[in-house]
Amino acid sequence: MIRLRSAAALICVTWVLGACGSCGATTSTAVKGPTEAELAAAAVSGTWTLTVTVAAYSGPPPPASNRFQVGYNGKDTVTFVTQCSGAGCTLVMWGPAGPDPTQAGSFRFYSNTTGLLGPPVSEPMTESGATYSQSIPTSGFGGAKCAPSRTVAKPEQRLTLTVTAATAVASGWKATAMIGNETVLSGWGCGPAGFTGWTVGHLMITGRPAST
Repeated sequence: MIRLRSAAALICVTWVLGACGSCGATTSTAVKGPTEAELAAAAVSGTWTLTVTVAAYSGPPPPASNRFQVGYNGKDTVTFVTQCSGAGCTLVMWGPAGPDPTQAGSFRFYSNTTGLLGPPVSEPMTESGATYSQSIPTSGFGGAKCAPSRTVAKPEQRLTLTVTAATAVASGWKATAMIGNETVLSGWGCGPAGFTGWTVGHLMITGRPAST
């Protein structure tokens, strides 16, 4: 048994026990991010940097000469413009130079760096919650060893982008990060009997404003 020799010792032990009673106790304040509704309301605007990665191909494999092989990645600079009305919001994707009124009826983004496609600005991506998506018309291909099928439907090309982070601004919320994916028609396969199937590329996308 430990005997306390003085009142001072008793006070000292009492103080130590009291201090240790609070050892390990921590307080923290959780930082809440924007809600789903706030992410959906966040405007996507200005110049963005998109990192695009070729995730996979389905159908016949692309030719070995295709530099966009699985695992390839690169960066694109694009300009986004959000347009809202009573029917909801749409997202227009322009090139790094921004909107060009002289091409408003025909422009659509294409990247020689990553193979990323944008829908025509006349058919912008439409909003569903925090996600914007649109189908992209297919273009012609050349140089294949056989003719493409006239009976097998072409797969859909579609770009989808989802706002994942936003910051509060005076006007509401502004998007600060996005993720997305895209399916692109990359050609078709040829065998002894001709056409064997469509080759589809699957791209994964992450995006942030170019200033960050």
